[in-house]
Amino acid sequence: MIEKNELPTGWCSTDLGDIISPSKEKIEPVKTESIPYIGLEHIEKDTGKLLSFGNSTEVTSTKTVFHKGDLLYGKLRPYLNKVCVTEIDGICSTDILVFNEQRFLSNKLLKYRMLCPDFVRYANQNATGVNHPRVDFKKIASFEIALPPLAEQHRIVAKIEELFTQLDAGVEALKKAKEQIKQYRQAVLESAFNGKLTEKWRLSSKEYIAPISEFISNVQKTRSTDGKTVCDQLESTLEMPNGWLGVLLYQIADIGTGATPLRSNKNYYENGTIPWITSSAVNSQYITKADEFITELAIKETNAKIFPKNSLIIALYGEGKTRGKVSELLIEAATNQACAAIIFNDQTVVLKPFIKLYFQKNYEDLRKLASGGVQPNLNLGIIKSTLIPLPPLAEQEIIVGEIEKKFPIMEDIEKTIDQSLSYSETLRQSILSQAFSGKLVPQNPNDEPAEKLLERIRAERLNQAAGKPQNSGPRRTRKQATLA
Repeated sequence: MIEKNELPTGWCSTDLGDIISPSKEKIEPVKTESIPYIGLEHIEKDTGKLLSFGNSTEVTSTKTVFHKGDLLYGKLRPYLNKVCVTEIDGICSTDILVFNEQRFLSNKLLKYRMLCPDFVRYANQNATGVNHPRVDFKKIASFEIALPPLAEQHRIVAKIEELFTQLDAGVEALKKAKEQIKQYRQAVLESAFNGKLTEKWRLSSKEYIAPISEFISNVQKTRSTDGKTVCDQLESTLEMPNGWLGVLLYQIADIGTGATPLRSNKNYYENGTIPWITSSAVNSQYITKADEFITELAIKETNAKIFPKNSLIIALYGEGKTRGKVSELLIEAATNQACAAIIFNDQTVVLKPFIKLYFQKNYEDLRKLASGGVQPNLNLGIIKSTLIPLPPLAEQEIIVGEIEKKFPIMEDIEKTIDQSLSYSETLRQSILSQAFSGKLVPQNPNDEPAEKLLERIRAERLNQAAGKPQNSGPRRTRKQATLA
């Protein structure tokens, strides 16, 4: 982060291993009701904050002891940006390195140094292992840092915490505003599908508005729905304004899914010209391109099929928040089995904008219908049986128009908030960069130079290794400390 010949007055350059070493203090197995426990899940990434801690009754000799003021560092990837200074005594996960509090070094300063991008990058580059890559202390011990005088270390920490407190308050306000927009969007959708959004329009309309049942009756004449009618079966199951009707999705649209052609058969993929999408594509409002292509042979010999333009695509399963999201095909494309396609014909395509909005509104409720273990899934049966409250076509047009006016405004505000949040993170890194290049606080020529400080640290470490007492009084005997 800073060249040796550019070191601020009083600073010196040293390796991390010259000033700290991990604690090897283990807890002896004892009977206890509860001991504070910190795992990687309790430390917030990138901020140095301890979010919470657990309580453990499993006291084994593998657990490392920590005390108030100690520095805890997660050595497991992708958690190499998790570090904190504790305010409690306890035991921690085997995936955490513990560095004891020292008299001649600020652990809080080291915490912020370990949050800098260059250190996190260095740790990631030196992590080893296949399933659970981790970095050991021997690797990060050779990381070179610029060490300020002790008094300046405390000034730097105080200034960082002051600025981060202000920054955190701003970030919290932005996140709150974003959540409020999300709630407002959902409220608009709720009002759209219970009739309140267009209530005044219905009262003021003097023209005859054909009830949607007339349209659905015409649809039924061209579709086979096992002999069931919509009007008699569903009208009483939802509370809706006059002229509205509850309709099961399969009664107005075709619903299908795709497949993944055998990957080992190159004839299914090589020189393919048919766009083939997966559930990740639904993270965009519209699907305009594909990352992969399959061949005509794949369509002929597998369950993959081409869905027409204007079909709605719903993710049946997927990572994170993907499951239950809806998007719209603006191209002809095939899908894998993780997607459900809702296909409209020339007669029912007029319903598509309203139904797309309904699935957006129903996102959370739809996700709750998923079943399964580690990765819950939706299925075609759930999608087909979705009950949709349909207003008259004229009212659908009004509802869609109102939402299309409101949503872009909200999206613009959200985009501005996201940009501000991104800038906040950039500002956070800028603060750290200034702190460790000597530009955040002024140097004081009266401070003891870091070279002298480094000599004290080395001397004390040698004394500790030789079992000699510290000059200014020993720290409390850790093995006798009460952890319960």
